[in-house]
Amino acid sequence: MLTPSNVILFELVWLSTQFAKKDHVVGWGAFPLVNRNFEVNEGLFKVPLMIGEVNRSVNKFKDIE
Repeated sequence: MLTPSNVILFELVWLSTQFAKKDHVVGWGAFPLVNRNFEVNEGLFKVPLMIGEVNRSVNKFKDIE
């Protein structure tokens, strides 16, 4: 299995409370650090947030879009 490189992979986590005793992932997203010319991405961006646990079968950013 390949591990992501030049990508920030993040998870949105619902933290435990008195009602939910366990933390769980409710969403995730990935942001490429470099563009197709291997220049660092700069500026403001909107990143799609996928529902649920991280899906390791997605191996291309265009699959998320």
